[in-house]
Amino acid sequence: MPVKKIVVVSMLLLSLAVYVSATCYVEFITESLPNFYVGVPANVQIEVCCGTPGYTFSLFSGTMPAGLSLSSAGVISGTPTAVTDDVIFVRVTDSLGCNTTSAFAIRVD
Repeated sequence: MPVKKIVVVSMLLLSLAVYVSATCYVEFITESLPNFYVGVPANVQIEVCCGTPGYTFSLFSGTMPAGLSLSSAGVISGTPTAVTDDVIFVRVTDSLGCNTTSAFAIRVD
């Protein structure tokens, strides 16, 4: 009888591990950002899917162009004030703590 209990418990733990790893997945839908223009107001939503809603965005690496900011809701907004061509890394974290990071070229003409 103890062998059957071990097998059942092992199967339950394996099922739980598969469930946890399957639910801890967040993916960016937005693949690239549009060009921004000096003096032109911008409002761009970075889209994600999967994971558990309640997403929080943050700038993981890089610097936002002067006049633009990234909100915790994933919106790049503001009015750019200088020409630049750079790369930013944006991280998104879902409500369970699952996260992923993506690089975006960000250009202001």
